Amino acid sequence: MSEDALAAWMVGELENGVAGTPLRAGFIKIAADKEPLNEFQKRQLRAAARASIRTGAAIASHTPSGARAIEQADFLADSGARLNRFVWVHAQNEKDMAIHKALASRGVYIEYDAVGRKISDAEYIAMIELMIGSGFADRLLLSHDAGWYRPGEPNGGAQMPFTHLIESFLPAYKAAGASPESIEALTQNNPFSAFAMPK
Repeated sequence: MSEDALAAWMVGELENGVAGTPLRAGFIKIAADKEPLNEFQKRQLRAAARASIRTGAAIASHTPSGARAIEQADFLADSGARLNRFVWVHAQNEKDMAIHKALASRGVYIEYDAVGRKISDAEYIAMIELMIGSGFADRLLLSHDAGWYRPGEPNGGAQMPFTHLIESFLPAYKAAGASPESIEALTQNNPFSAFAMPK
């Protein structure tokens, strides 16, 4: 699919509805891998930038490393997209917190997801507190990245519930001294801002 066709498809789903339904998409989801961006990924980024510029929609990208997050942010900025519409998905996998801070300083949303899976709540709290202490409370997002139905396994396999964040993580964060303002930013203000669509 050409860049023009990709951009038109994205805009159509955002403005008119998904697959012929009246249900409109709420944001643009793309992906990168560990290797430098290839031509297909650059084409999808250009199309996503065009669709975001036209509609105001956020661009959320599955991104396995800080290096790829930087590369995507640079590419989107060069394509005219506003970086405060870019969400770095899976940022918790990048251990160099200087990269988190550098991208947040450019307006990028830093999403820590898979809460309740491989990384402990204490480690997430440490990342969040470091970012808040560095002045980036308004750039942080949290998510479960849960579910994962597995075809072929009985009942789709064992699936993580969508409740850990509310039932376990937030109480642990509060017990560790989180301010009400931090909780409100993480659970309300930031996601509302990140995924807001113009009327």
